[in-house]
Amino acid sequence: MSVPHIWTNDEIALLRDKYDTITLPELQKLYFPKLNYEQVRCKKRSLGLKSTNQQHQWNCYKNENFFSEPNLLNSYWAGFIAADGNIYSIITSRGEVKGLKIQLSSKDQEHLEKFKKDIEYTGNILDETIKHTKLTHPQTINMNGKTYYSCRMQFCNKKICKDLEQNFNITQRKSLTMVSPNQLSFANSLAFIKGYSDGDGCISIYQKRGKRQIGWSLIGTYDFLVWVRQIVNQIPIVNNQWKSNPSLD
Repeated sequence: MSVPHIWTNDEIALLRDKYDTITLPELQKLYFPKLNYEQVRCKKRSLGLKSTNQQHQWNCYKNENFFSEPNLLNSYWAGFIAADGNIYSIITSRGEVKGLKIQLSSKDQEHLEKFKKDIEYTGNILDETIKHTKLTHPQTINMNGKTYYSCRMQFCNKKICKDLEQNFNITQRKSLTMVSPNQLSFANSLAFIKGYSDGDGCISIYQKRGKRQIGWSLIGTYDFLVWVRQIVNQIPIVNNQWKSNPSLD
């Protein structure tokens, strides 16, 4: 059993000074490396310190015009966000601010690095530990007593969130309201579906009647999946096989 940490006045002063300038995982790693994340989080909470200005998110550069005009690249990432991303809003001293968060398993961090590069984001991808616990940390979920490691990219940007909604119909609480994107070209629609499939799709290989079969499945709202089927049915068929589009490989 670990010995409870007794906080010094200097440590408390440092926590008060830095808690609202960077994310909590960064705070723990940079200024309290001998403590674990939960020790820092619990102390911050007991002191009544609430992050409000999210200054670290505004200071990081990102290409806010990335989703302004649909193309193959941003349609793919919009589809991926539709599956594995989250549009959120927070109330700060600046008023309501909207942001984007993508959280993946640590083994998929390389994919998140690709998005970071494409959107020209200068912030950090954060590492987090997800445990089975009753603590109220927002990233803590029931995992049957196991510990999982995740990576997260998160920033605030009103224009990016607006473009995701206007061009791709990606909104808050999208898992319940997801519909097809707005007037995408056929190629961009396929790119969007590919991104969505990478996030919430499954490809399986199995034997049926002595023949090797390949199956593909998606999870989504009924209206969205109807749209996906309509787009997929337009893919040219050659010798009972889908004709691949090299630009989407």
